[in-house]
Amino acid sequence: MKFTELLSPLDLFFAERILRTTCEEHLVCAALLFAFYRQGHLALPLSDLMSSLRLLPGHQSCDLDQLVHLVQEGMSTLPSTPAICIEHGRLYLQKNALCEQRLVEHLYRLMRTTPRTFPPVESSPLLNNAQRQALDLAYRHPLSLLVGGPGTGKTYTAAHLVQAFLAKPDARVILTAPTGKAALQLETYVRKFLISPNQIRSGTLHALLGVKSKKTSQESTPLFADLILVDECSMIDAQLFARLLASILPGTRLVLIGDPSQLPSVDAGSVFADLLSASLPMTELTECVRSDRREILTLSAHIRAGEVNEVLAILAQPSETVSCSELHLQDPRMKGSFDHEPDPHELMRQLESFRFLSCMRQGAYGVDALNRHLLEQSFEAALTSTWWVAPILVTRNDPSLELCNGDAGLLVRRMSTSVSLFHLSPEDYALFPDRHSKESYRRLPALALPAYEYGYCLSVHKAQGSEYDEVFILIPPGAEVFGREVLYTAVTRARHRVTLAGSLDTIRQVLQNSARKISGLPVRLRNAEQNLREDV
Repeated sequence: MKFTELLSPLDLFFAERILRTTCEEHLVCAALLFAFYRQGHLALPLSDLMSSLRLLPGHQSCDLDQLVHLVQEGMSTLPSTPAICIEHGRLYLQKNALCEQRLVEHLYRLMRTTPRTFPPVESSPLLNNAQRQALDLAYRHPLSLLVGGPGTGKTYTAAHLVQAFLAKPDARVILTAPTGKAALQLETYVRKFLISPNQIRSGTLHALLGVKSKKTSQESTPLFADLILVDECSMIDAQLFARLLASILPGTRLVLIGDPSQLPSVDAGSVFADLLSASLPMTELTECVRSDRREILTLSAHIRAGEVNEVLAILAQPSETVSCSELHLQDPRMKGSFDHEPDPHELMRQLESFRFLSCMRQGAYGVDALNRHLLEQSFEAALTSTWWVAPILVTRNDPSLELCNGDAGLLVRRMSTSVSLFHLSPEDYALFPDRHSKESYRRLPALALPAYEYGYCLSVHKAQGSEYDEVFILIPPGAEVFGREVLYTAVTRARHRVTLAGSLDTIRQVLQNSARKISGLPVRLRNAEQNLREDV
């Protein structure tokens, strides 16, 4: 049995350190638990080990029947350890079991509270019925969920909710999200609806909660507000979600906003999707309010539901909006060489017009390799020109420049005979979209920029929260491990046109899998819900 294909040396190392034994059955149990945790799962289910093991990369190289027997033998005699526990028929790292418990306890602590008294929220005639229901639930309940796909008006609804609450002069509102880019986008959009935005506080969840690293203590900074809106909740991992819920004080209204069908957090847990299994106040927006992307949204709906035949039928009849091709890299649409200094407005239009997205980070069609190839190609072509332009992606927050991790911009460089790819000059600068005006831009000295990487091709994770007129999605073999959520997230980045580049067999496998993380949250939520009903 080729354990090396399924368990890394690190998995076995930690298993030996924790259990302090050489018993093969016990080591395999603990190592598998670590392997599942590395994939973002909070627990290892014991009821159907065979199905669970098929979620791990490399399972094809193992004798799964023998492995299941080995694990079952080990489970019956697994020694007691403070690092590992069994709860609700699942094997846990103790910290993950405690995290789930904290999540549920704080969730239902909030549901038992009474929100502060506010004048009833008046629904705007500009909202549809579902959007009005979302405002009503947010007014009546201490916690509510607002879910929906792209183009359904989640942020528009949130802006109306904030506007209604700020009609009370002393109201306090917090707008937040797991990334700086998402938090700033939410704030920028909401402020357009407000006359006096001084009552709004915004920032990333990490900043507001005082979380500087994963080693920060479990205590969170209390959030003092009457209304807290959290956007892009699908990107929040279990530990951060637990900190958020712990920080909410009695009387506060919390609204969780997101698309549960998008890729989950890169860290452990799919908490936002798990919350949909509980009977929480929730509004799902399904009506598309942007008619120019209905064909793309139809495709994305079939992807979300895992409807393989329907997706393949759409791809078999390509249109101006949706098409499919074999795996290849077409020529970039962005012009990189100029004889005269380029028009910044035209460059900004190019930045939003087209982008390569890849489901993989590594490999021949992964983000890293493609960016190196396209960068070298573009730079070499520009050596005989006067100006060179390249897309970049900020990788570190810089509040002084109002730049966030994930912000996309353009590096504009003046070429000379001694120019180097890796050495900037004082003449070089960067252009970024102006958050306060879609028709404008910001020009910053290139030497003042925070850390960045080139962005000809983006990972689907990095593209979350962004939109482009056209996207070209590379789906190489191996992408199937990310499940249909990666395809759904990638397709919904497109405004007007999307091309899926990959074999139909790979696309079929992607659609048949899911990136949803395994946890015990649905069971814990049902138990807590039952206890809540009994208390009432």
